Amino acid sequence: MIKTVKPLSPDATQALADAAKRELAQRHLLEYCDRMDSKFQSPPHMRKIAELFEDIEAGRKRRVIVTLAPRHGKSRLAQLFSGWYLGRNPTKDIIGA
Repeated sequence: MIKTVKPLSPDATQALADAAKRELAQRHLLEYCDRMDSKFQSPPHMRKIAELFEDIEAGRKRRVIVTLAPRHGKSRLAQLFSGWYLGRNPTKDIIGA
């Protein structure tokens, strides 16, 4: 038997898309950054740093040191990482220096 499926309404389609974006932002740091800061850019060096931060969150790394020239986005990414990390681990603490 073939079952027909009626298309979703535009509101339902938008709600589904929003839920998918929320889920991506919860799982991936750069998706979270894009969602929290519309001006956030993720060139290759930022993607590498984000991978390191995701490794910290997953417990694969304990510490990292990030050194780049000024104005390359490292501080902004670290700020956004703090929010993303605490959202995923609400009972943990973060010390920023």
